[in-house]
Amino acid sequence: MSIKDELNVLVEARQDLDRQKSFIHSQLSDLESEKMSQEQRVHEFRIRISPLAKALCEQEEANLRDLQEQIKQKKEELENISTAIATNSQEIAKREETPTLYFQEQIPRMVAEFLAYIETHKEEIGRELRKNYAIREITTYCNTNLVDVDSLVPPTILVPTGNFGIFDLKNDTFITKTQDFYFTQNLYTQGADSGTLVAIPTSWYREYRKKFNAHLVKELKKSYTFSDTFRLTVKSPKITLDL
Repeated sequence: MSIKDELNVLVEARQDLDRQKSFIHSQLSDLESEKMSQEQRVHEFRIRISPLAKALCEQEEANLRDLQEQIKQKKEELENISTAIATNSQEIAKREETPTLYFQEQIPRMVAEFLAYIETHKEEIGRELRKNYAIREITTYCNTNLVDVDSLVPPTILVPTGNFGIFDLKNDTFITKTQDFYFTQNLYTQGADSGTLVAIPTSWYREYRKKFNAHLVKELKKSYTFSDTFRLTVKSPKITLDL
């Protein structure tokens, strides 16, 4: 199960816990109201002195004790749910606020796919003598929030998706890519550069991009197994293989 899938499961579980908590709160409120009424009934029976009143009072007191026990149980259920919610929130935060976990999931797979590609394309790569790749972010076009009076369609800008890949510069294609990006932080804001509308990376995304590149370079250098055939040179974001 990917971290994104784990996160979806945790979020669904949190929603279920919130519903349970709300339902138990409602039950507890009803029980507290019933308890107040029952306490009043017990009081009314206690001030009466007939044998029948005393017998009925014992029954009402038993009913009151039963309500008190139900209230105690509901409070314990609420406490358990609150503990479960706190644990759930910690697990969600750990995944949402710790990109390293995502890197550990995605980068080894990417490097393995890249090395497998080299293995199956040795001759093709060797014929070029020097083969250039790059760590490149994957982008997409997005509508802006501006209105262009000369067009019925809002202008679009190229924006980051949060995903990255190892890109073959000559063949203009990705060899391998990240997937299941799940972070909810804003990646960019809209701004202008020399009069042109552009996506400006947020500080969070700039730091994320820097850390991703560093982790990928480290993993690639550590796992590289073709030193007897190609000399690997990595100057992020460029990756070069020399025969």
